Amino acid sequence: MLKKRAEQLKKQHAAVLRSQRLTKSLKKIFPALIVIIILLLFLWPQLKLMLLSRQHTVHEKINAVRTTHEGELVNPHYYATNNKNEPFELMANSAHAMNTQEVSLNQPLGSLKLHSGQTVTLKADNGRFNQNEKIFSLNNNGLLSDMEGNIFHFHSAIFHISESRIYSPDRVYGMGPAGEMHAGGFEAIENGAIITLKRGKEKQLKFKVHSGEILTSQGDMTYDQLKQVISTQDHVRVTSPKGSMRADKMSAYLRGVHKKLELDRVEASGKVVVEVPDGIIQGNNGIYFPQSQKTIITGNVEIHRKNHIARGTAVEIDLRTGQHVLKSDGRQKGNQVRIILDSSQLKLEKKGGLSK
Repeated sequence: MLKKRAEQLKKQHAAVLRSQRLTKSLKKIFPALIVIIILLLFLWPQLKLMLLSRQHTVHEKINAVRTTHEGELVNPHYYATNNKNEPFELMANSAHAMNTQEVSLNQPLGSLKLHSGQTVTLKADNGRFNQNEKIFSLNNNGLLSDMEGNIFHFHSAIFHISESRIYSPDRVYGMGPAGEMHAGGFEAIENGAIITLKRGKEKQLKFKVHSGEILTSQGDMTYDQLKQVISTQDHVRVTSPKGSMRADKMSAYLRGVHKKLELDRVEASGKVVVEVPDGIIQGNNGIYFPQSQKTIITGNVEIHRKNHIARGTAVEIDLRTGQHVLKSDGRQKGNQVRIILDSSQLKLEKKGGLSK
């Protein structure tokens, strides 16, 4: 009897010890739980964003799988980066898988966000996107635009996302702060900073500046938006209301005026020719200043007017008055010669006298 009673007391004592240990453990755990709960309350918004981001990534992967294996996808989104780690986002009304890497797009809209804060936008009626090669093709009513106000309309184009390069072999019409552009195709590199207009099947390229001058060429025309320079060659002509100048090669320099660009000067080289009343003036190099409507021709200058030919090293032409001043270095004439031409007479002025 006593032995049984001792065992019961021993069991009761063991139970009391377990209870005491549990109580001590809970006293330590409860404060830690309270701290964890408080931290969760503060950190929950950030954790929620992380979970949503992970869910979004998984969702995009599922969408890509559905596009590849099930065919049609409504409102697809695709993401890529160029070689400068600038993000490109591509959306469309719908997409249809053509193979494991390429999808056809209905009403695609792509946007490239640059580190400078600018955004370049591309859209068309139809298109294709190759996820592996990062190539976005646009077809029918294509349009390229940027935040500077440049807009290009074209039929088709190919955008290489990694290189940030877009190329179109079709006729293109563009407009922007510099003016209007007509070409048989174009290529834009450096996120659209450098645009090369292609002649293609057109007879000539045409760039009309906002200040009124028209630059035409039978060769490619490059517009550097960073330097604000238009460069071209091969039968180039600049035309203003007062006259025109043609040459083998020209560079037109622009300047900003009231959020638009106007022509500051044009530098020409290689058989430069300026048409004047009753004749032409030609030389090796030329500079046209639209603000003053003056042109300076240098290098083997010749003035052809009716039956007269005058030669010199430089000539200054005032397109507003039709007056021209020819200068010689004296090596051909023996002394300095100055010729003044207008539409009705030819005057030769020498040191010590004047003769006709």
